[in-house]
Amino acid sequence: MSDYVEKIPEEAVEYGCDYRTIIETCDNIIAEQMIRNVRGEKLKRSDIYMIPDFPITEEKREEWRIYRQQLRDLPATVTDYNGFRLYELIGTHSDCITTNIDREGFSWPTEPSP
Repeated sequence: MSDYVEKIPEEAVEYGCDYRTIIETCDNIIAEQMIRNVRGEKLKRSDIYMIPDFPITEEKREEWRIYRQQLRDLPATVTDYNGFRLYELIGTHSDCITTNIDREGFSWPTEPSP
């Protein structure tokens, strides 16, 4: 009997969408690759804030620059890939990344407000 207790993904709560777990516990290779994939998507979605003539303050641009550096530091800052879960959001809000990964004690860098 497994001690696994499924946690509802933050995006599912925030946007009121459903989800399904694809892999309850990923192996290290899948976990590392999924962190890279999600990180890439988060970087791509934040590219616009780095365009010099995008209408935000320099202070806000610096917040985005720091956020993006924190993303780039992944997965090197993850020392243990055990226990990651791969899940998919269903009926998602357009701001959601549809396939994501999480684990107790792991969190993505906090995205600055636009």
